[in-house]
Parts: sequence; C-alpha cells; structure tokens
Amino acid sequence: MRKVSLGHQPAPYDPNWTVRRGVEIAKTANPRPDAGMRFILEDGSDKKFTFRELEEEVIRRARWLLSLGLQKGDHVAFIVPGPLDFVLTFLGAAYTGIVPVPLYPPMGFGKLDAYVRDTARTLEIAKVKCLVTQKKVEPILWSLLGKVPTLKDLVCVERFEGPPPANSPEPSVVHPDDVCFLQYSSGSTRFPHGVIVTHKGLLANLAAHSHGMKFVESDR
Repeated sequence: MRKVSLGHQPAPYDPNWTVRRGVEIAKTANPRPDAGMRFILEDGSDKKFTFRELEEEVIRRARWLLSLGLQKGDHVAFIVPGPLDFVLTFLGAAYTGIVPVPLYPPMGFGKLDAYVRDTARTLEIAKVKCLVTQKKVEPILWSLLGKVPTLKDLVCVERFEGPPPANSPEPSVVHPDDVCFLQYSSGSTRFPHGVIVTHKGLLANLAAHSHGMKFVESDR
C-alpha cells in the first residue's frame, strides 16, 4: 500500500468548531481563489463551487429549510440520491442546527414494500418531522406520511430553486456540543442502528482522517 506524502500538517483541533464555522472559514483558509467543491452530475457534466459560492449556497438552502417552519433541533430525514443536492442541503441543515437523518434511497423496484416498512420504522424511531427527497423517488415515499406519526411534511429539493422567501428566519447559532446529524447503519445484517454525531464529534473524526491523508495543491 502506498503511503500518501505529506502536503501540510493537519490544522490544530478547534474546540469551537461547527459545520457552520467550517463553511465560514473555508473561503479564507485556502489561498487559491478557485479552491472549492466539484460535483460530477448524472449526465457526466460537472458543477463547481468556490468556497465562497459554497457558503452562499449553504446559507440559501438553510433559509429555505427554515422557511418551511423547521427549527434548530428538528430531525429531518434525507433520502436524496443526487450527490449535489444531498451534500448542499445536508450542509444547509447542519449550518443552522436542523438535524439531518440521512437514509439510503430505494435501490430498485424490487422489495419496495419492505423498503417502505423499514424506512417508516427508522423515521418513527428518529422522530423525524420532515422528509427531504427528490422528485424521481417522491412517488415511492409519499405513503410514509400516513405511517409515521411525527412526520408532517415531504419536500422535494427541487422546491429550493431560487432565492428563499423574504421572510425566512435567519440561521440559528450552533454550538460544538449540538447534534450535527443522526447516522444509521445500512441494516444489511440487522435493523438499522442509529448513532448521534455532534459537531465536535464530527471534527474529531475529520481530524483523525487528516493524519492519514495529506494533500498538495494539485490533488483533487
């Protein structure tokens, strides 16, 4: 196994770090103005966000979520197959303290009844208030509204196009010990098991990875 060469030392552990702080400092931490995040879309094209554009997009999606009546601490399930919409909306939720519950989308048309049953059980255990998805899987998920007592709304990410409503609330303050997201296992060997991940816990995980993977400017 090839050991990746050192590009730079990992950043010092920041006890005040949250996803929001990470998004805010990313635009100034990298000296390259074109540095950012690149998504490969389903049609083979790509979409690039500089870190400054990324912050603007995350805040825009955060305000869209808040305009739905969601608040800091609410649990929101994410069944979003598209990586761009999943990542950016997930960051928008975490940015303002809404707790994402990412779940696997249906892998095909086989065993859909079992998929809906198991997903409904997970949503009920997680006390999910809203389900965020995409139009292409929306028809499969609509029945969950009648199966999960806490689930009040199903929203497609396509709704988040354009500026958020003018009266949407400002993002809430988030603290390192706040819950960042709920992580569930795949359920391939038993019923999915949930783990609470705080913002501080996520940073500890990222810091651990940074000791094994070092990057240089030419890396992608």
